[in-house]
Amino acid sequence: ELENRVQERTKELFEKNRNILDSIKYAKRIQVGLLTPPSTLKMIFPKSFMISIPCDIVSGDFFWSHKNGVKKFIIVADCTGHGVPGALMSVICNNLMEQVIVHEGIEDPSKILEALDARLKQAVKGDEGEVKDGMDLVLCVVDEQLQEISFTGANNSLYLSSQKQIVEEIHLSRVAIGGTLQEVKKHFETQKIKYFSGQRIYLSSDGFYSQFGGIKGKKFMKSHFTDTLTSLQSNSIEKQKQLLMEAFLEWKGNNQQVDDVLVVGIEL
Repeated sequence: ELENRVQERTKELFEKNRNILDSIKYAKRIQVGLLTPPSTLKMIFPKSFMISIPCDIVSGDFFWSHKNGVKKFIIVADCTGHGVPGALMSVICNNLMEQVIVHEGIEDPSKILEALDARLKQAVKGDEGEVKDGMDLVLCVVDEQLQEISFTGANNSLYLSSQKQIVEEIHLSRVAIGGTLQEVKKHFETQKIKYFSGQRIYLSSDGFYSQFGGIKGKKFMKSHFTDTLTSLQSNSIEKQKQLLMEAFLEWKGNNQQVDDVLVVGIEL
């Protein structure tokens, strides 16, 4: 009798688990339909790649891209958490980007982040109190006419190649987007540089360099990530995607993935 009860309970748990997984898989289809498709990235930046490895079925990392005249926008964002909570935040934040940049026409990177910060705090404020979750991101605006990159970030970095084919990390603001309404006004600074033909820029969430692995089971680390990008500079931007994927999977080995991974590489 006890064995029968265990079998029935196991079958019941299996059915519940399958229903949950089916719901999450369907949620992924909805999320993919609402976010910017990879084809848009290729259309706006023909020489580019995107690596997306969700920690769970759905991801809290996403990218957003848009073109307005001679200006091209690219954002890589990492919402608090992963799985279903992160995915819900990604849809909210994606809509806010559309509202601020496309519909309101704000183009200065620092002003975009200030607007996103204020809107996100309002968007997740409900009757049961404030949601303190937010997102880290890096934003670039490429002006083809001026041959200039304007960029800023929220608790994230930008990676730029030099003419000597060395990739450097550009540190940006250390505050995140979102949080509580009581927080003081945040400061985001827009930086500008002239870019050269063939220069590569990389935008990444922290999932890649936060992964544990290697011989000693340690984190990949930002410095190793930057060195890896430098080592790939002799390859085409398309080939870099494959090599970067291989580097991540080799490092991870049999270790459990700890976070969503999203990396976007662009050749100007």
